[in-house]
Amino acid sequence: MTKNNSNAGSHAEQQQSPAGEPATPFARLVAVLAASALQAMGRLPVSGSGRAEIHLAEAQSTIDILEDLQKKTAGNLGENESEMLNETLTALRLNFVEVSRHVQSRGSESAQPPKQEETPPSEPPEKDAGGGQQSKEPRFHKSYG
Repeated sequence: MTKNNSNAGSHAEQQQSPAGEPATPFARLVAVLAASALQAMGRLPVSGSGRAEIHLAEAQSTIDILEDLQKKTAGNLGENESEMLNETLTALRLNFVEVSRHVQSRGSESAQPPKQEETPPSEPPEKDAGGGQQSKEPRFHKSYG
């Protein structure tokens, strides 16, 4: 029943240049921050050691930075960039909640990260009858626990 939402970085990489990098500097910035948050949640291995480590405070700080970036750039992003940032934040928040619950059940932040199930890349949000976008995932507020 555990759903893997660690594809937060892939949201940021959807707009890619021919070289396989995110197409805009903004998309690259979001991808780097998303990868940092995923690494802090133990979803990506730490470079050098190759082991996954959990550092929830660091992950929360990185998510907060992305939220601040979203607030500060509101109205100044293209539709694709805004959607990419929103989807990335949603996936990171879901991952954070899942990892936090896992850590609480283990009683230590140094616990091994939960096993991830392979899931297909996320689908774009469905359009509602009014032409707006209706997301399948609930909206989350700044509550990490």
